[in-house]
Amino acid sequence: MITVIFGDESRIVKLKEILNSHKEHKSFDSDTILEFQDECFSSSIFGGNKTLVLRRAEELRDLSILSKIPKSKTVIVEGRDDKGEFIKKIKTEAEKIECRESNKNKIDIIMQKLNISLENAREISSLISKNFDLEIVKLENFFYKRDFDMESAKKLLLSEEEVEVFKSIDELMLGRKRLAIEYSNKGDAMPFLYALSAIFRVMVKIKVLNIKKESYNSFVKTHQKFKKILPHPYFVFKNIGIANKLSLEEIEEMIMLCLEAESKIRKGELPKDIALLELISKIKI
Repeated sequence: MITVIFGDESRIVKLKEILNSHKEHKSFDSDTILEFQDECFSSSIFGGNKTLVLRRAEELRDLSILSKIPKSKTVIVEGRDDKGEFIKKIKTEAEKIECRESNKNKIDIIMQKLNISLENAREISSLISKNFDLEIVKLENFFYKRDFDMESAKKLLLSEEEVEVFKSIDELMLGRKRLAIEYSNKGDAMPFLYALSAIFRVMVKIKVLNIKKESYNSFVKTHQKFKKILPHPYFVFKNIGIANKLSLEEIEEMIMLCLEAESKIRKGELPKDIALLELISKIKI
């Protein structure tokens, strides 16, 4: 019997739930596909009742091997499938379990596991782009018998440089330039430029789509209409207020300033710190 578990990161949670009911199992991936084949086609006398798990199967180009697996074998195939491409490669008869976890469910899980507020859970959710289950376990273990604080959580989920970049940009978006100036003296300009440009590009989409400030729960419904072209809802939500204060022309000018700073750095016209400092001085929020 073959079971295929596919979808987003929530499929990992589902796989764990299923394996809890299997006494013995052995995992394989694309690097150990030959061992997987040997195990599948060895006699059941030697294999016993062991469940065979093929992890990250989306990395394999050819899955025709599944159609040749003896029916006496219990096999679970797990694969990431964001756009429905992976499941199309499964041509053999199998039980198919699709896992799609909504953002609301993730936020509920974060609130429950970490015992934190809705606002903090939204921000944590926006910081986790992959390996959701593993990152939550990491946070759970760290805050066991400790009071939750967002700064510590960010340091666990992001690199030290990413924390500095986002903190500096958050302050800059509020019109406070001190942290950004301090970062320009010691940090790498490129991550800052990329992150700042990404925010302004999101603001362009906010203006073009005429998205207005509303409650977060209402905005999540609005976000669903444009989810194919917008990043994480919380990331968009936190920039709506600023985008609404600026004109489209002003935002586009900010993007041009970022591109000019990047060009000056790449061409060697200015040192990274001077180019970034010049950019920060020109940003008007």
